[in-house]
Amino acid sequence: MPRLLIIPDVHNAVGWAEAILTRFESAVDRTVFLGDYFDSWDDSRLLARDSARWLQAGLADRRRIYLFGNHDISYYAAGQATLCSGWTPEKAAVIEAVMRPPRGPDHWSALKCFHCEDGWLFTHAGLRSDLLQPPDLKPGAPAMEELFRRGLANVARNVPDPVFGAGAYRLGTFALGGVTWLDFNEAWECRESLVRYHQVVGHSALPVLRSIFRDADGFATVALEGRGPIPIPPPAQSFSCIDARGRAFAIVDTAQSTLTVYHCEEAGDTLVVGRETVLKVKPVR
Repeated sequence: MPRLLIIPDVHNAVGWAEAILTRFESAVDRTVFLGDYFDSWDDSRLLARDSARWLQAGLADRRRIYLFGNHDISYYAAGQATLCSGWTPEKAAVIEAVMRPPRGPDHWSALKCFHCEDGWLFTHAGLRSDLLQPPDLKPGAPAMEELFRRGLANVARNVPDPVFGAGAYRLGTFALGGVTWLDFNEAWECRESLVRYHQVVGHSALPVLRSIFRDADGFATVALEGRGPIPIPPPAQSFSCIDARGRAFAIVDTAQSTLTVYHCEEAGDTLVVGRETVLKVKPVR
């Protein structure tokens, strides 16, 4: 049972991501990036190009899994169906030149929409059971792969798809966000329909990281803060957001059934790790 290094939204902060990899990757079996490699408040066409080159180079490492975020889908398949803040035609052109070179492979094809391992599910924003037809609270990998295959085919034709659509909370056209858009507040609202894995997501950039969990008494939330173990009984299901705008990342130990969140004392390329918060869960059967 592996240990997985989980790096949430990068948003051009490749120096920060590389600092985490340098310090922690040798101690894990795999690294999962939760998506959103592009778009930041201070970015430019050249910064987008550099981030695309960093992503393209990393895709060659088979120990690393790169997931799509909403800020990546908008460059993978530009159009109204995937429109996202930060997108510009200038950045789209340089990202396209790197990810789909005229005489080279389509590097976008190496990105995934999810990674599932030993009862843990990793996506950019979270997966709802009602997106599957028929709805399935415990979908297997083939069902999820087919769901995302259809969704990617739709947005590639500029056809809106709920799997990759924004919900009302993010001013989208769907009632709830899809796997790249589900806001943490929406996840709480639809908690009964969250697939029954231990989900780990980014996307929501919470000021205080939180986890939705289910135990014998129903659903509740807990802050992923403080030092050491969180003082709750291990839940049977959880939904943990670890995106703190460059101030957190995590390691999942599937053998120990733990999510350890590492809190960075400051954002930036210099990695200063402060406290560690541990969520112990029940294995998913």
